[in-house]
Amino acid sequence: MRLQWSIFVLAVLGTVSSATNQDSPLDLPLSPGPIVAQGITLSKALDEIGAMARHGYVLFGVEQRLRKHRPPKVNLNLRAGSTLRDALGQVARQLPDYKFRIVSRHLINVYPAGANHDPDNVLNTRVARLDLVVKPGSIFSHPQDFIPELNERLHPEAAGAQPSGRIGEVMEGTEQSVTLHLTDVTVREILNAVTEEWLKSAEGAQMPVGWLYSYDPDAAPPSEKHAWGFQFGLPDDWKKWRN
Repeated sequence: MRLQWSIFVLAVLGTVSSATNQDSPLDLPLSPGPIVAQGITLSKALDEIGAMARHGYVLFGVEQRLRKHRPPKVNLNLRAGSTLRDALGQVARQLPDYKFRIVSRHLINVYPAGANHDPDNVLNTRVARLDLVVKPGSIFSHPQDFIPELNERLHPEAAGAQPSGRIGEVMEGTEQSVTLHLTDVTVREILNAVTEEWLKSAEGAQMPVGWLYSYDPDAAPPSEKHAWGFQFGLPDDWKKWRN
């Protein structure tokens, strides 16, 4: 299963492409007050923006490239009455080498320009089939334990070994498990699918999160180049707007 929807890229030179669909997440209004923050990481900025969404919600799947072991940073200076389009446009102007791609009504990917077509990028590793029941937090923390092709890509010396999180296994955790049946997808698409399934299945006080992948080209040893984690950012009343 491939993730498909109306997809476009936000321009990085001060303007943002406009969606004709009224359900575009870019049209979400933000907090009625101003949003101001200086020198915060890209991940934190997206967290702040997502948490301030009104009348709806969106999560982010974020890929970032570190420089001198540090993530990209931005400033937020949003006036009262700003929209998600305004906020992402402001971020894009400060990080012109990053792109934003709408995956679905409730999910946006953020990544360095060209990363989604780079054959050396581990998120582009293709997976012929994945059948899995898993806690989202577990796969976001160490996806190589659940995706054999990714495990082999990161650890070629272990080619042929079975990761620990195979079909049917459920890791310990407080969040709802999700079930995946995917064919001919990339690792990036798998992480996106986990986010969307989590949003659909969350119960009680659960607060789903997006995914975060950091690549540090200067890290040593090579095994430290790849880091996985969570991207927060839902407003408190997000369930009011789920559909």
